[in-house]
Amino acid sequence: MNRVIVADDEKYIRWIISETIKESCDVIEVENGRQCLAKFESEEPDLVVLDLRMPGMDGLEVLEAIREKDRDLPVIMITAHGTIETAIEAMKRGAYDFITKPFDIDELKIKIFRAIRMKSLIREVSYHRDEISKAMDGYFTETKSKKMAEAYELVEMASKTDSNILITGESGTGKEVIARMVHESSPRRHKPLVAVNCAAIPETLIESELFGHEKGSFTGAVKAKPGKFELAAGGTLFLDEIAEISPAVQVKLLRAIQEKSVERVGGIRTIKTDVRLITATNKNIKEAMESGQFREDLYYRLNVVNIDIPPLRERKSDIPSLATHLLTQKKKTAGQASISDEAEMALVSHDWPGNIRELENCMERALIVSGGGEILPKHLPFSLSEKPDIPLLPLSDFPDDGIDLEETEKELIRAALDKACGNRTKAAKLLSITRSALLYRMNKYGIS
Repeated sequence: MNRVIVADDEKYIRWIISETIKESCDVIEVENGRQCLAKFESEEPDLVVLDLRMPGMDGLEVLEAIREKDRDLPVIMITAHGTIETAIEAMKRGAYDFITKPFDIDELKIKIFRAIRMKSLIREVSYHRDEISKAMDGYFTETKSKKMAEAYELVEMASKTDSNILITGESGTGKEVIARMVHESSPRRHKPLVAVNCAAIPETLIESELFGHEKGSFTGAVKAKPGKFELAAGGTLFLDEIAEISPAVQVKLLRAIQEKSVERVGGIRTIKTDVRLITATNKNIKEAMESGQFREDLYYRLNVVNIDIPPLRERKSDIPSLATHLLTQKKKTAGQASISDEAEMALVSHDWPGNIRELENCMERALIVSGGGEILPKHLPFSLSEKPDIPLLPLSDFPDDGIDLEETEKELIRAALDKACGNRTKAAKLLSITRSALLYRMNKYGIS
């Protein structure tokens, strides 16, 4: 049951409020400010209903003392008609709402339960934020990769500023997790983090999603709607797949960044914005800029700090710890799962074209197949656990000046494709790699 402190020097007022909400709230009545603070310290209330004028310590002093220790606890001020200006001043100092004497019982109930609901939502958001932090703990922060360590250093430095960040890296490398790490480490962590996947929103709707729209501005706009810039006020706006937005929206995004304001679709009012912008892409945005698909001026506005996330194949030393962490997250259903040395070797030898997302999928599958016990090679996907016994090509005459490994790999891929008559699945089996790994290498070397 929600706990409410009612502080008023008039016994009758305390009784009315208590009788109004006692069926759904545990009410604690106090008659002055010092008693209110004492109960605030000992009872951990969900709401304080506080009279503005009390002998000794008045409501404003109590409010300030509460705010020093709890910035989120809702406080409703009770005031007489002649002190409404003082009540408004109290709201500027952090009060949730105020009500004037004599008050309407129904209005009082609405304000009290609305404040309690807000407190519940704050608690829920805080819980989910903690869960996200636990999920991220160890996900990236322990690394043996020099490139990943450099990325962490940038995360730590950039989180202390309000500069725009561009996160680059292949799909599945964890760009959104990095964005959340920046937000959770920044002074804006108590405000919203609003994430938008630009590639998932139709081009005709992306402008409305970002900047909002007014009622009747287009077919289907039956009511006004705030955009993501407004919803992220004071916090962080994360735009994933930023390279997918159209040139027309790029112009408006550039203006929003420069002017720190937006206009809703169909609106004429300028709305000031205060957001920290983090963007991400798995494309080569410089190539898109050179081809005219992405504006150069917007690129430089977004890319104040560039955090590049290396693919998993370039940080294979991190695979065992990442795999163990992913298993730990599933322990509620999987028990004390562990990975055998042979299975770990199979994981490290794989190229992971799907990166961490693929590793996570692999671990979840292995947990199901193993029944929650030790993960063995047979529990991994076929392409990881079983590779055909193909003899190594002889290389008895290794040249003194070395070889070009990339050219050698290209020739092997071409030879395998020729032998498989162009069938990529068969060519991948001949090379003892996955089809997706073959496609990645073909794309990397420009082999069609």
